[in-house]
Amino acid sequence: MTYKILLSRQAKKFLSGLEEKIEARIITKMHLLSEPFEVDHVKIKKSPKTYRTRVGDYRILYIVFHDKKIVVVSKIDKRSRVYKR
Repeated sequence: MTYKILLSRQAKKFLSGLEEKIEARIITKMHLLSEPFEVDHVKIKKSPKTYRTRVGDYRILYIVFHDKKIVVVSKIDKRSRVYKR
């Protein structure tokens, strides 16, 4: 079953400021999130529905809503900054 992928405002803004090559890699990985548990993922300990996946030095944080079949990409950033609030 495929899930619909939605991007937060922060994620869209971050993607728009990246180099085309890196942006393409991240977008390719996000397309794979339509099957959220087929990609390499790690559950974030402090948040019950949040997962992360890795694209080089970048991390994509996303929330899975199983009942609605939606994946919300909440944040994209470099590893050194992505987990800070």
